[in-house]
Amino acid sequence: VRAKVGYGGGDFTCGHGFVYFVEITSGRIYCQPTSHGAARPITPAYGYFSSPSLSPNGRWLLFVHSYEKNDNLGIVRVDGKDWPQKLVSGDDFYMQPVWHPNGDRIAWIAWNYPNMPWDGTFLRMAELDYPNEPYPVLKNHLTIAGSESTSIFQPQFSPDGRYLAYVSDNTGWWQVYLYDLEKEDHRLLTDTDGEHGAPAWVQGMRTYGFSADGSSLFVIKNKEGFSTCWMVDIQSGVSSELDIGDDYSALDQIAVSPIDQQSGSSQLAMIASGGKTPARIISVHIPHDHVRKAQSTDRDEAFSPKTGPGVDLENLKDIRSPVEKVHIWRRSMAEDLVPEACSPVKSIKWPGLDGEDVYGLLFPAHNPRIRDIQKCPLILSIHGGPTSQVRASFNPKAQFFATRGYAVLEVNYRGSTGYGRAYRDRLKGNWGIYDVQDAVAGARYLVDEGQVDGSRLIIMGGSAGGFTVLQALVEHPGFFKAGVCLYGVSNQFTLVAETHKFEARYSDTLLGPLPDAAKIYHARSPIFH
Repeated sequence: VRAKVGYGGGDFTCGHGFVYFVEITSGRIYCQPTSHGAARPITPAYGYFSSPSLSPNGRWLLFVHSYEKNDNLGIVRVDGKDWPQKLVSGDDFYMQPVWHPNGDRIAWIAWNYPNMPWDGTFLRMAELDYPNEPYPVLKNHLTIAGSESTSIFQPQFSPDGRYLAYVSDNTGWWQVYLYDLEKEDHRLLTDTDGEHGAPAWVQGMRTYGFSADGSSLFVIKNKEGFSTCWMVDIQSGVSSELDIGDDYSALDQIAVSPIDQQSGSSQLAMIASGGKTPARIISVHIPHDHVRKAQSTDRDEAFSPKTGPGVDLENLKDIRSPVEKVHIWRRSMAEDLVPEACSPVKSIKWPGLDGEDVYGLLFPAHNPRIRDIQKCPLILSIHGGPTSQVRASFNPKAQFFATRGYAVLEVNYRGSTGYGRAYRDRLKGNWGIYDVQDAVAGARYLVDEGQVDGSRLIIMGGSAGGFTVLQALVEHPGFFKAGVCLYGVSNQFTLVAETHKFEARYSDTLLGPLPDAAKIYHARSPIFH
């Protein structure tokens, strides 16, 4: 089970007693009953399919389709008796198609070259008309939000059909917005110093979900690499953090269950991990009293004389609410490493070579059998992408070295996500400069702090991180005692010539468009040095 549009994702969906998934070999969408029976294909072996989205009545599937570098949104009957039909085309890329609960509208994300999805995308919406069988047709095609310089992420209609929610970085941070379909206006629902979205490297990503009755939103917040989960009341905007325990500092793919009619409670499911906890599938039970309390808190009441002068909305937003229970459904690996043996990850900040702030995650050298680890060697680990981020999830590579006497600094150099749009955009035109400088500055910072041995510095990375390794050896010879390059970029010209559609114009923003930027490509190709 794996879709192969771009880097994948959007592999399956389920509903009405069936699972619809993309089979990796053929790229076709299959239908599998959850009760019994064999899976059967419902799309032809033609191009690649992704992001199946089931209509509310269970009759049709929306999907993203890619064939010979032409992408579109399509629709197919779930019984597979008719050839799929193209619904939307004209943009270079499509992502995250969703249905309105009444089945009379759909929404999706689209963008065009040279942008990547975190540079600028458009939230589109259209009505569906049903003149005859077997398929509906689109009408009243609208652009709801987004631009060439505003990134939109994860559209989702509210269960009552009143709102279309989405994540936008219009404020400089990925925040959640609500579009009122009747009033045709937008409202900023969250306004925090963290990110509620993520770079859409793959299809099907989720950072929030509506409660079943549509009164609340459950949203993941990423601040300096650490995740927390919050419940936000739709009407008042008041939010409270859900206390799911200290084991989990990286949360992904949140999904919300229907309300239990007997207890009135809800459950959240997500993939969760932490610095000392490998990834697990967990569910979080939200007590009915907590849901009711959040729904009864009104923004106006928060500032009314009833609450007294000592209570304000910001204090209300800092409430940390316990959950009733956390259930572990699956573990990603054998958890035979005791937590005490693991290095505790922490977020750190240091000045870049030009004085600007740089961020990263530090795994100190840690071994309970060694009383005092001082002046240890340092491994600077450089993530790929380069538009990505290392978060406080379980990191086997970092733990392997940290528990053997190395300090490991995961460098979220300027250009990384998770620290706002301005920080992310700093790498535009500067790939091979800021990533290299920020790694060197991080090493110098830890040396100056007396935490590591300046004569034993190592830099390691893969893909785009491997390029940074090679470029660091070119630009700062002798600074590192070793460089470990894993499948790194050594020639910027061949990267552009041989890459796939998704990244075909990525280097336009990182280095500049060819042929005008040929000298820059040469200067930042380690193979020529």
